[in-house]
Amino acid sequence: MTIPAGMLRRFVSEARQFKAALVLRPYLVHSMSGKKDVTSPNVHMLRRQDFLGIGGYNEDYAGHKGWSDVTLLRTMQELLKPKNSEQLHLILHHDSDIPDAQVRTLNRSTSHNRIMHDKHLMLARKVGWKVYARSIKRLRFEWSQVK
Repeated sequence: MTIPAGMLRRFVSEARQFKAALVLRPYLVHSMSGKKDVTSPNVHMLRRQDFLGIGGYNEDYAGHKGWSDVTLLRTMQELLKPKNSEQLHLILHHDSDIPDAQVRTLNRSTSHNRIMHDKHLMLARKVGWKVYARSIKRLRFEWSQVK
């Protein structure tokens, strides 16, 4: 994905006005067709403290492909206030736009994370998603901010 010319200023301007617990979802524009796409679950903008407050991405998914964005989106829907943006957008590129042999050789199987997602979802349904999401300690790896 890329940010169109001039759009970065709009992202920064929008971010400065952000209130706590708000998630803004920019829409995507497909580079080949020019069609608008509001369905991508893994494109969102939120305050850092809100992201960390809901535990960020679930690190149980690390090392495998898929479902981490679906789980994060569901957590944001339950604990924050997602809102689709009508003004902000990104350009979505496709494999044929930017050839990258390293990406094409990655294991694209989502079966491991799908099983994990189903287990998380089953537990969340038992106790309620909000209770479940807040009870999971997600940030377990050592993280440091790069300056």
